[in-house]
Amino acid sequence: MRAGFLTAVGVFLIYAAFLPPGNFSTDGNSMLAVAESILRHGDVTVPPLLGVPGPDGRFYSRWYPLLSFTGLPFAAAGMALAALLHLPSHYLAAAGMLVWSALLSGLTAWGIVALARLMGATPAGACLAALSYAFGTVSLVYGRTLFAEPLLSTLFVWMLVLAFGPVTSARTTMTGLLCCAAVLAKPAGVIAGSILAAYFFLQKKPRGAWFSPALGTALGLCLYMLYNYVRFGSIATVGQPWSFSPASIPIGIAGLLISPGRGLVWYGPIVLFACMGLTVGLAAKKREAIVVALISACFLLLHSAWFFWHGGWSWGPRLLLPALALACAALGLLSQRFGRWIIVFTLAGCVINAPTLFSFYQVYYAKATQQGVSERTLLWSPAYAPLVRAWPAAMQQVRDARNTDVRSLVKNAGKETGEEEMQKVVALWWWMLPAVGIPRAVGMAVSLLLVLIGFLIIRKAMLSPARSTAAPPRQWAPPQ
Repeated sequence: MRAGFLTAVGVFLIYAAFLPPGNFSTDGNSMLAVAESILRHGDVTVPPLLGVPGPDGRFYSRWYPLLSFTGLPFAAAGMALAALLHLPSHYLAAAGMLVWSALLSGLTAWGIVALARLMGATPAGACLAALSYAFGTVSLVYGRTLFAEPLLSTLFVWMLVLAFGPVTSARTTMTGLLCCAAVLAKPAGVIAGSILAAYFFLQKKPRGAWFSPALGTALGLCLYMLYNYVRFGSIATVGQPWSFSPASIPIGIAGLLISPGRGLVWYGPIVLFACMGLTVGLAAKKREAIVVALISACFLLLHSAWFFWHGGWSWGPRLLLPALALACAALGLLSQRFGRWIIVFTLAGCVINAPTLFSFYQVYYAKATQQGVSERTLLWSPAYAPLVRAWPAAMQQVRDARNTDVRSLVKNAGKETGEEEMQKVVALWWWMLPAVGIPRAVGMAVSLLLVLIGFLIIRKAMLSPARSTAAPPRQWAPPQ
């Protein structure tokens, strides 16, 4: 537990050092608007541009409720700070919610450490698995933005940690609650709880082991349908239109795994070793590996069958992030044999995703769309893939931002963060400090300090002795 906690703190501090000054995505801004509306008006209405009309004529967010509700304390803290500094509350409410997203990524890293230990990894191997996820995959991008996937990733990982840990009534209850929360985080969360319940049932485990996740998943579905009915008069108004077809599966799988625009192997190459680790776990008949493989496969099939498999203006396969978090836990099984290669592939993933640390990747999509580049080209053409074009676009964004007066930008800020605003700033929180009379050098120094402290804490985690109630680690070898 100590190594996992230290890893979580280190990941959070490094993510916090690179937080952007605002949010770009429509669904993220819509979920943020729900939190702001609750704090200001005590309801869940949103501005017309961020929602759809309900039977009462007011507008409601189509997106998922749990991120809005769990982020309330962070949005409230941001709004309070905005009042103190006489700044637009919307900006600092977004900043508060972004802190929550970074914290969720730290909690996911902690859960990966715990899950890897349950699979039989050493403490250092478990920490390496968590760090590979945090810094070698698209988690580096989405842990600093407002999307539902970081929250769902946290819930998935801890759901399995509780389910496969020592059997107690408290842990069984918590497993059910997390299954319920996963559905409220995003309807695709139904997959994890359902597979967990089915696995325990088929293994003839005690009734509580399978009944709790089954009940939690059913309760989550009922609550979600009730929430939708109250707002829209329909139980199915949620997110993007529901349009699934088995015929879409081949193109969806190819797109999510190998396409230049979204392919997991390009934006998170460490997944190749994660699959190898899962193979080792499956060969050893590790129950955790079996469930992780089933959840990951079903998650991939579900989203590949969806017409919106690419996730819109996304960086890499955003929709697969929760399954990727689970799969990365298996890296701990390979740490002693392939540790150096895991580090190399993690660093490669970090370099690929690095442009998003200081630029808004959506700016590239906006400019490409204005130039008439089709969505198909952005998805399938290597020459137009974000991982190829991101660095030039990021450097241009920095050059443009140098000519921007952030004081004027903040003064004229509207409710929604538009594309033009994001093109005028660097995607680092300290870029906006001159708006409150603080030199950027101060913010840069704080960021560097956060990175240094985070690095030292992670180093301490890697050197921590085993202090876990999990089974003693076992060394796995590839099947003969």
